Amino acid sequence: MNAATILNALRAYRPAISTVLVLALLAGLVQTVGRAPSVSIAEPPAFTIFPQGGDAARLGPVTVTFAKTPDERAPDQLFQVVPETKGTFAWLGARTALFQPDFPGFVRGLTYTVSVPARPDAGLSSAVTKKFTVTGQLAIQQVIPGDGDTEVPLGAQIFVQFSRSVAPLTTLSAQRTDPIVTFEPALHGSGEWLNTSIYRFLPSDLAPATTYHLKIAKGLTSAADGVLQEDFNATFTTVLPAVDSIQPDTNWIYCGPWQQVDVTFNQPMDPSAQAGFSIQVADTGKWNGDRTVLSWNPSQRLGVQTRYKVTLEKGLKGAHAGVSVNPRTSTFVTVAAPSVSNTQPANGDKNANRYGVRINFATPMDPTTLEGKVRISGFSAADLEGSFYPSESGVSVGVSLKSSTTYTVTLLPGATDRYGQAMGGYEFSFTTGAPTPSVSLALPGYSSAAVYSAT
Repeated sequence: MNAATILNALRAYRPAISTVLVLALLAGLVQTVGRAPSVSIAEPPAFTIFPQGGDAARLGPVTVTFAKTPDERAPDQLFQVVPETKGTFAWLGARTALFQPDFPGFVRGLTYTVSVPARPDAGLSSAVTKKFTVTGQLAIQQVIPGDGDTEVPLGAQIFVQFSRSVAPLTTLSAQRTDPIVTFEPALHGSGEWLNTSIYRFLPSDLAPATTYHLKIAKGLTSAADGVLQEDFNATFTTVLPAVDSIQPDTNWIYCGPWQQVDVTFNQPMDPSAQAGFSIQVADTGKWNGDRTVLSWNPSQRLGVQTRYKVTLEKGLKGAHAGVSVNPRTSTFVTVAAPSVSNTQPANGDKNANRYGVRINFATPMDPTTLEGKVRISGFSAADLEGSFYPSESGVSVGVSLKSSTTYTVTLLPGATDRYGQAMGGYEFSFTTGAPTPSVSLALPGYSSAAVYSAT
């Protein structure tokens, strides 16, 4: 007999070999049917069936211990395990008969019945039946979205996690394609196994404000064994109508005199939702094409530096279904007329610094309109060229000034703010300070001294 023949024989008898090994570990000696037990072990004193209840091991033995030693010495005649399972009967002790299932053992999650007929000679006056359930029953551990979840986004993916492997480990192209999850109302989309126990469904048509009923039908079979015993049901509800954003948002300042207001919803809305919009101006808004944005444009110029409040009432009806739950408000302030807020040096300063002039504005300006608008006494336009630095918040002129000299700075009219509102001219004067006298002594090891006069 060659090695290949021996290997094939071992493979053919693998279940029997596994059973013998398990029995040997349990009892130390397997006692075959019909032979008297030769090993003494600690046995329960009364009639006992093991296992009972749930979480029985797949390869765990079934044992029946009688109060007295039975006259019948064939253990397979003393009790039955239903549903029928391949395995071996043996004696574990003088009063204990054993059934050891063949590899891979009992079916996960299945409930078995152990039936023992009456046997007065062994102290059992009437028949007894007990049930046990094998551990590892196929179950759903988690679904996302969870049962009862609300405000589920329309781009959500649906995940189902099973308690153990359901799909075989294979290539993506060879994955099982039978439907796993059904929905009411029906959903279109595609499903895939992320691994052998996690299933993902990507819906393509989730509708807003809708409650979906998810079902995984009983009878689903795992890759190895076990069946889903009961239907699994869950529900989730997609997003209800709500305001996503209001532009300008709360506490915006420097809004223009013709400021547009845009209200963006999280889904298409019913036209009647427009009635829930209000502002302190008697104008109405207009919808965009799919009615997800309501825009308001003033028909007349808004007030200068005026606070406005935008209000969206609750109960606004969505185009599909549902109504908004919460109201929403936003406030904004229109821009003031363009003006100068302060200057550096300040108007009337008698001891001003001797370098640079800056004009700060009260509201954002258009920097391009400030070019050539500043004049400083004692300097020509050519002198100021290249020293001019405008921005929205102000304009700086980088020039060196003489000490103890009075200067007048003029901002010519015509500069405009970011909304095109023109600003009038502005003028201020200041006097630079006198230089401060100081003297330094030239000492060995120190830097050279410099002497400044007061003139």
